[in-house]
Amino acid sequence: MSEHKRFGTTITFSLTVLSTIAVCAVLKITAGVVIPVVVAILLSFVFEPAILFLNERLHFPRFLANILVILIFIVALVLVAGALTVTISSIQSQYVKYENRFLMVYQNIAEWFKLPFNAEATLLTNLWEQGAVRTFVANTIVKFSNELVSLVKNFVLVILFMFFFFGEMGVFRKKIQLIFSANMKDSDTIRNMIIEAISKVTKYLSIKFIISFFTGLFVFLLTSIVKLDFAFLWGVIAFVLNFIPNFGSIVSGVLTTAFALVQFWGDASKIIYVGIVMLSVNMILGNLVEPKLQGDQLGISPFAILVSLSIWGFLWDFAGLILAVPIMAIIKIVADNIGLKTVSVLLQNKSALENSPE
Repeated sequence: MSEHKRFGTTITFSLTVLSTIAVCAVLKITAGVVIPVVVAILLSFVFEPAILFLNERLHFPRFLANILVILIFIVALVLVAGALTVTISSIQSQYVKYENRFLMVYQNIAEWFKLPFNAEATLLTNLWEQGAVRTFVANTIVKFSNELVSLVKNFVLVILFMFFFFGEMGVFRKKIQLIFSANMKDSDTIRNMIIEAISKVTKYLSIKFIISFFTGLFVFLLTSIVKLDFAFLWGVIAFVLNFIPNFGSIVSGVLTTAFALVQFWGDASKIIYVGIVMLSVNMILGNLVEPKLQGDQLGISPFAILVSLSIWGFLWDFAGLILAVPIMAIIKIVADNIGLKTVSVLLQNKSALENSPE
């Protein structure tokens, strides 16, 4: 390689790295504005099939179908929020009962690991005496308060953005055709790239939403059989965390089983039952049903997904963990269509790599 070419490659690589860092910095700084927009767009993709069904099959006017879907979405969120409020009130009313149970479990753990334990003190007092716990609790309370305020604000923005974006979805394909008219260079490639990205992300999110819904529903119903307290809460947690690939279902399963351990302390059969329920639901729906429905359409490697979760989780916290895979899918589709073969190959999973042309 000539000196001139080597210099050009170095400059290109350096500019790419700097541009990536700059984009990440902008996304981190503008997260409060960008996240509601991205969530609204992706939710619009999820609900687009329902709108098309109302519009094309039931002959609802497009505008009326948009309003109906948004109203159903708002009502569902309000009902869930109401149920969660009742659950939280129930947790508060039963706090003493569970503090005693937690204290019992903590006493055993303290004995195993030689931690200081004061039988006359409460659970919180015992935990408070451990190193770094006080700082962690203070930081968690502050962060939770900020997240709660942000959640309410973002909810209003997401609904507003969804309403206007639904109106755009009906003419979106026509806009693409007008923007990338036939006399523009590579217009077909760009147009097909956008359509493919929308199609794949819509299918991925729609199926993920359905699988997550049934995951939460089955967790709620099956844990209710053994009268696990706050079963609705564990169902909601299973629904939300199922959107995080690989790790979400594990965290949900561990949290629910850990709570069963505390509630049913001394009754191994119920604890084992809850553990089996969490494992079975996530294995059957997540590892058998979902792959059958999704197929291998995204073709992203598990390692790329892990890296994506790390990056977007850092940039956008919990919202980034949920949005990581759809964003990675879009990046891969763009890389496939604009000649960034290196990026595309790095993101491919084993199956996609074996099926790709040399």
